Amino acid sequence: MPKTPVGIISFNRPKYLFDCCKALQPQCEERDVYFFQDGPFKDSHIKEIESNLEIFAYFFPSGIVHKQESNLGIGYHTKYARETLFEKYEAITTIEDDLVLCPWYVEMIDELEITFRDNEFVGMVNAFAGNTIRERNSINDQKNNIGKMCQMDHSLAPLVWRDKYSKIQNNLLGYYETIKNINYVNKDSIKTQILDYWRKKGVNRITISQDSAIVASMLLAGQVNISTSTNNLSYIGKVGVHGDPRAYDDYGFGRWPTYPEKTTNYNCSQEELKQIYKSMLAKYGI
Repeated sequence: MPKTPVGIISFNRPKYLFDCCKALQPQCEERDVYFFQDGPFKDSHIKEIESNLEIFAYFFPSGIVHKQESNLGIGYHTKYARETLFEKYEAITTIEDDLVLCPWYVEMIDELEITFRDNEFVGMVNAFAGNTIRERNSINDQKNNIGKMCQMDHSLAPLVWRDKYSKIQNNLLGYYETIKNINYVNKDSIKTQILDYWRKKGVNRITISQDSAIVASMLLAGQVNISTSTNNLSYIGKVGVHGDPRAYDDYGFGRWPTYPEKTTNYNCSQEELKQIYKSMLAKYGI
C-alpha cells in the first residue's frame, strides 16, 4: 500500500512555513507532498505568498502545488485540500503551516493508520494530545500514559480516511454554506447563524471553528477522534490572520512540551473508545 500523502495548508506566514517544511522534509522520502496555497485578499499578501511558494519549492522540489487566485479562507481552503487529496488517496494527512512536527511524527501517523484503519468507530487520529487532558501537559505525565489514546478535540495534523470522512459530509454542508464568502477574520459576524445551525443538529455546546465543526460532525456520525497521549508537534502560530497572541499565551500553546522521543504500541479498546465518545458527547451537549 502506498504511503499516505501529506498536504500542507498555507496562507501568508513564510517564517512559520519555513520551520514547518524544514521539520517535515526529512520525513517524506518516497511520499507525495502537496502544497495548498490560499489566494490574497490584500495586496500585501502577494509578496508573502510568493515567498511561500519559493520555500515549498526549496524543500520539496518534486512537490505538487495547488495555488488559489483568490482567497477561500481557512475553512473552505482546508475543505478543498482534503477533498482534492481524497480524489486520489484513501487516507491523508493535512498540516497547517504553523505546525512543527517532531522528527518521528509521520512515522507514528503511519503506524496509527494501520492500527485503526479498520475500526469504524475511529474517525481521525493524530499524535498530539495538546492540553486536551491538562494533567498530561508535563513530560512525566505523558510518559506515564504512553500507549494510551485520548480524545482529540481539534484537527491539528490529523490523519483522515476517505470512507469515514464521507460519512460526515452531510453534517458539514450547512456549516460550509454558512461561512461561504465570509473571510475568517469576520466569522464572528455570523456566529449566531453557525451556532443555530448546530443546535438544530442537536449540538448545544460548540465553538464556531472548523475544528469544532469536524469533531461535532464525527460525533453525529457515531465516530470519535483520538490522539496519542504524547505531544509530538509544536504549534507555533502565535501571529496570523486568525491568530491572537494574547489567546495563544492564555491558552498555553507555547507551554505544551513535546515528548523527547518516539513512542509506539498505541491502541485503544472498544470500551475505551466508547468512554471517550461518551465524554465528547457530553462536552458538545449532544
